[in-house]
Amino acid sequence: MKNILYILTAFLVFSCSPPDNSHTALISDFHPPQWIQGTWKQELFGLDSRTGFKFSANDLCTLIGVAEHCQQEIIDSQRKSGTNVIVEEVITSTSYSVKISSSGQQKTFSFQKISDTKIEWNSDSAIELLKK
Repeated sequence: MKNILYILTAFLVFSCSPPDNSHTALISDFHPPQWIQGTWKQELFGLDSRTGFKFSANDLCTLIGVAEHCQQEIIDSQRKSGTNVIVEEVITSTSYSVKISSSGQQKTFSFQKISDTKIEWNSDSAIELLKK
């Protein structure tokens, strides 16, 4: 009877594997307000350009051509490689700004609400973006 108990115990110990952490959801650093969530693009000569931003409840993505670069994915990748990344948000009813600091460098995204369908992206100059 003891042999069966030892075999059963050994089976249970060796059949249990450590948890798979590759699917662990990471907490988002981004919390865009409801008013900015959606896709916003620059309009040139009455036509949509391929430049803009896409905001979700937990991310900020840049749109350049057909490429979409989501900041949370970039930050998660940097952190997995050991880089310390700090994200600071300032949220009001009419503005949203994010400062991302890592490896001595800073990147800032700053937006001002003009209307429900128009925001201003404050980079080197103010660029109007329309909700799509």
